[in-house]
Amino acid sequence: MQVILLGVYNQSQKNQLDTLVGKLGDLQIMWDFEDCNICASFGVPLLIEKYKLFAIGLLHDAKGKKRCESTSLLFPFRDLYQEGKGRQYTTLLWDFWNALATCGLEKLLLVFADEWEEDTLVRIEKHSFGDLTKRLDDYYIWCDLHTNLSRDLYYTEDYDFPLILELESNAQNKNHFEGLKVAKIESTAVMIFGLYNGLEKKILDGIVANLDNLQIVWDLEQYSYTSPNAVKDLKEDFKLPFIGILVGEIKNSNLTSEPLVDEVTDIFLGSQKTPKLFTFLDALAKSNIEKMVLMFAHEYMEYGNTTIKLEECSFEKVKQRLNTTFVWRKEYVDLITNELTTTNRYPLVLELKRDT
Repeated sequence: MQVILLGVYNQSQKNQLDTLVGKLGDLQIMWDFEDCNICASFGVPLLIEKYKLFAIGLLHDAKGKKRCESTSLLFPFRDLYQEGKGRQYTTLLWDFWNALATCGLEKLLLVFADEWEEDTLVRIEKHSFGDLTKRLDDYYIWCDLHTNLSRDLYYTEDYDFPLILELESNAQNKNHFEGLKVAKIESTAVMIFGLYNGLEKKILDGIVANLDNLQIVWDLEQYSYTSPNAVKDLKEDFKLPFIGILVGEIKNSNLTSEPLVDEVTDIFLGSQKTPKLFTFLDALAKSNIEKMVLMFAHEYMEYGNTTIKLEECSFEKVKQRLNTTFVWRKEYVDLITNELTTTNRYPLVLELKRDT
């Protein structure tokens, strides 16, 4: 059971939304749902307090039997993707996104949630109204697509974390994490590289040899490290003859790439030191390696779960892709502590190729 919530900051915005929805006909906003058991009831007071909202409404299908949820609006949208019809077809939800983009609202809070109970972590993004349709034009609309390494199954498991879109008429060039504390997490994540031939392995070894305090360990059987099954599955599913782990200093028999990741996080905490990972990625972008696989893993198969986030990325843009607070992990905000934090869930696999 999923809900789409709309947070407004004053009576005028509430009236504007009611007028907009009234013109669309088959949509309604339920502003008073105290007697309705919605799945996001835990989060509503948190949102009102954090954003100083005048009111929160629930968007639903006026003809639907279930007024306390928005699921019936989301399913037709997904059907378009399943049927391969594309954007020349429309849905109530798509009409609503387009209407929002041109209705003249200055700001609005748009929230997607499913079974929001007790967890105070949320995903927050800032967008302009004009960018809304592009942001939500996806099969799962507000959730990331996940798969397993063999790529024979696609699904999402992001419903645990509500998505909050802070919409403004002109939202570009604004840092939506400004003022938040950054909470580091304990991790022993490894950075796994997969190469397709011996020549490119030599090139990679040469890159690392010219950088201080970096090395790639190939003889992994001599060490212990987190997510050993990730190495096995990566090698099999991508047909990779060479698999190594990038580390800084090796202090004992345990391999971890986390110190390299932490150096990037430190930038967002005020550090002026260039992370060794960025120096490495700059050199990688200039190399003659045509393609490789890069995987960040911590809890892969830790609990029998092989879910991963799979992306394609160019060598030229991988540094930009990883230049975020937690590098490979998604950023979440704790609505209670006002901390920017993350989780170790879902390894990230990047298929690196050259720009064509």
